[in-house]
Amino acid sequence: MAADVVECSNCGHANPAWATVCRSCGAPLAAAPAASPVTAAMGGVVEQGSLLAIGAAVGTIVLAIVVGLVVGGFLPPAALVGEATPTPNPSASVEPTAEPTPDPSASVDPSASVAPPLPGTVTFGLGLNIETQRVTNPTDTFAPGTTFAHSIELSEPFGVTLIGEGVSRVNEDGSQTLEIDPAGNQLSVNAEATVDGFTVPTNVLLDALGPGTYVMRVYRGSELLAEGTFTLTE
Repeated sequence: MAADVVECSNCGHANPAWATVCRSCGAPLAAAPAASPVTAAMGGVVEQGSLLAIGAAVGTIVLAIVVGLVVGGFLPPAALVGEATPTPNPSASVEPTAEPTPDPSASVDPSASVAPPLPGTVTFGLGLNIETQRVTNPTDTFAPGTTFAHSIELSEPFGVTLIGEGVSRVNEDGSQTLEIDPAGNQLSVNAEATVDGFTVPTNVLLDALGPGTYVMRVYRGSELLAEGTFTLTE
C-alpha cells in the first residue's frame, strides 16, 4: 500500500495518510505521521507544483486589488518615467515702437522768408485817364512812338507830396542793375489822394535806358510802396 494512504480497518476504504476518520464509513483511522508546518497549515501534504500555483493565484489576486484601487481613484497612478516636462512659454517680447522718420520735405527752411505784401500797386498802360488818374490800354511792353503811362494806387492816402521812382535793368543772368536812382527821381503827388498817374513818351525812356526789361520801384521816403516790370522794345 502506498505510504500516502491509510486503509480503513472497518470498511477497507483507502484514505489519505493525513485523514483521521474514514471518508467512507467515518470510522477512526490509525494515527498518521506528524505533518510538516506547511502541510499542517494547508490541511495536508502539498506538492511543490501546488505551492507555485497557489503563489501565482495570490499574486494575481493582489494585482487585481491594486488595479481596482487605481481605477477607483484610491491610489494615484505612478508618475511616468521620462514624461516630457512642459516647456515654459516665454513671455512675448514687446516689439519696440518705430520712431517716425521726419519728412524732410515738410521741414521749413529758416533762411526762406516770405516778403510781406506791399501797400500799393503800379500799373502800366498806353494812356492815362485824367479824372481817375488810372491808366488806359494796360500793357507792360512799349515800342517807339507810343506813350509810356503808369499809375500808382495805395490802400490809404499818400500822406506826402513827393515819391521817389527807381528803375533797374534785369540782366540775362537774373541780376539787376540800378539805372535810375529814386533819390534823384522825385515825382509830385496829391498827399490826400490814394492814386496818381504819370505819362512820358516811350522814346525818352529808350534814349535814357535802351531796350530791355526793367523793374520800377516806388518809394515813400525809404518805404517801398509798389513795384512792377515793363519792357522797352526798338
